[in-house]
Amino acid sequence: MASDDSEVFLLDDVDKAIIRELQIDGRIPFARLSPKVGLSQAAVRQRVKRLTERGVMQVVAVTDPLSLGLSTQAMVGIAVTGDVRTVAAAVAAL
Repeated sequence: MASDDSEVFLLDDVDKAIIRELQIDGRIPFARLSPKVGLSQAAVRQRVKRLTERGVMQVVAVTDPLSLGLSTQAMVGIAVTGDVRTVAAAVAAL
């Protein structure tokens, strides 16, 4: 995560394109990603590193619930103000 909760990271069109491509294929090689976003491999590598280090983006493994025998899934997004830890504790208690 970003080190300062008040820090806002502005994405440019290239950052958005990189994120969009990685959402489609999170393992795409920089050699294939770079021409899609119009940058060199080194520039793409640097941008991906910056996006992950600043907490804008993270690389995670996602399981397939159906293959695990789970037929229902839900994704919930919550926008909050105030202390995130307090809100997280309240949600966890539900």
